[in-house]
Amino acid sequence: MFLRISHPRDLEAYAGMMSECHPVWRQFAIRRFGAGDSAQELLERFPPTRRLEFGRYGVYSYGGGTTGFSYTGVSVVTKDGALLTAQTGGCTWHFTFFSTEDAELESQYAAYMKQKHPEALVVHTNEFGPKDPRRWGLTKWSGP
Repeated sequence: MFLRISHPRDLEAYAGMMSECHPVWRQFAIRRFGAGDSAQELLERFPPTRRLEFGRYGVYSYGGGTTGFSYTGVSVVTKDGALLTAQTGGCTWHFTFFSTEDAELESQYAAYMKQKHPEALVVHTNEFGPKDPRRWGLTKWSGP
């Protein structure tokens, strides 16, 4: 269980991570960073390809490709500089290293999107389930 592999689909996810993802995923796999840890060192050592910061929260993305477009990604969510969630996914697989529920996250994200993009009619947080990385618009995932 050290690598959190508990199901055959986890092996598929690890194969995808090894061949397609930004190397930051390894830090979560070997438990170098976990829920509640400070995100400062992670973000300094591994600058994300995309940052979305609003209120007390940050959503950071690491793309897998070198062309600027990727079908895989690693997503990290923080609150007050502490790690809440780290997950990765591709078109056919998904893996969550850890996920901490937070009651304020959705409302803060919705308020940010409403302010930043008032013309947007749909906020993704209402479209997908709580464990689905598409919830934050960070990866494409077909789900189990």
